[in-house]
Amino acid sequence: MSERSDQVEKLLGVLHRHSELVSEAFEGEVSGDTRQRSKAIEALFESGAFKPYDEDTYRLNPRLREFIADHLSSYHAYQSLRGVTGTMRQAQAQWRALYRLKERGSRRNFDTLLAALDESIAEISFAIQANLAMLYVLLGSQFGNVVGLAAKMAQNAYYAAQVAVFLRDMEAIRRFVDRVQDEAIAAGLPDVRILISRRLGSRLLGWTGQLKDAQAAITRRLFDARRMEARLKQLSNFSLWLDRNKTTKGWELEGANLEAVDVALWRPVRVKVRPQPDVADTDVVVADGLSRILAAMPAPKPEPKVKAPPVPQRRIDEDDDGVVAEEESLHERALRAFVAEASQPARGSMLLGSFKRSRPELDALDDGAWLMYAYLQLQGTGFVIDILDAPAGRGFVLNEPFSDIRVHRAQP
Repeated sequence: MSERSDQVEKLLGVLHRHSELVSEAFEGEVSGDTRQRSKAIEALFESGAFKPYDEDTYRLNPRLREFIADHLSSYHAYQSLRGVTGTMRQAQAQWRALYRLKERGSRRNFDTLLAALDESIAEISFAIQANLAMLYVLLGSQFGNVVGLAAKMAQNAYYAAQVAVFLRDMEAIRRFVDRVQDEAIAAGLPDVRILISRRLGSRLLGWTGQLKDAQAAITRRLFDARRMEARLKQLSNFSLWLDRNKTTKGWELEGANLEAVDVALWRPVRVKVRPQPDVADTDVVVADGLSRILAAMPAPKPEPKVKAPPVPQRRIDEDDDGVVAEEESLHERALRAFVAEASQPARGSMLLGSFKRSRPELDALDDGAWLMYAYLQLQGTGFVIDILDAPAGRGFVLNEPFSDIRVHRAQP
């Protein structure tokens, strides 16, 4: 393990040992009231976690406070977005130094500058993501770090200006990325081009879209607040007028255009509603209320006894053998006659053309219903059934039409 790793481990150990004091300093100032507390503050001050604020008073390191606030999504009122202009200028200077080293063919400090450029690009990416996270937390919580509609609207206006400035910074970052990509190809540094394209270039479009979404949400809230402010002002003026004119009887509307009067000025007519309990409701309160209502109701009167009518006696004739003959319907008789006709050897018959048309007593049967009924009944009875297609029409049809059905006995 290197010496730097040992120092980081010792620093984290100090923060862990005095975690209660660090959490207290996140809320405000701390001071050494006791000897043990003073030693802990001194250890945190030497490690850089605490900074002096006043006499014998210390506060948490702003960088450490910012890290904890990002983790807890806890932001102060009017906390500004993280700027990326300084870091971008730093990255530009590092890239120019790398470009000059490549032109001279020198490798001295090349790896150091490349690592520094990588760190600057990562810091720009982190700042953009942190700004987006803060904006969405504040918008989702309706600026819960302040109280009052006026304060919330003031923060909306503040962050609307902040987002507009940050969008300009995003445009500057895009130009920087495009220039570095072109110059890296010309200088023969594909690693730098891949680095800046993967870390920034491929993600700029999504970040810009999220920023514009946040800007649209803030603008919409400001517009709604302005409309609400105008309506509240009108309502307060009307309330003041009513308070000063308590004995007024209203306004005369004779001869006025009543259709143009706002609906809010009309007095609603009360509608008499009869309560209808929902007997299907399984709520305990409803069931108990219905039980009390039923218990208070008088018992129902017994229904009067109605003498049942005498059962009609069936007349029995001497020739009645007890068998009831069912009358055969028209289509059944027609199908029986058609089967007898089609069963003749070497002879076929048309269900519609040669059979139904020749029998006037079947005119009451619909042609389509007769064909469908006979076709279903004759299936599987040993007959050969041929469906005759109807002539094609001009319009589009969903089903396949047919004109008649030929039936003949199958050959042995």
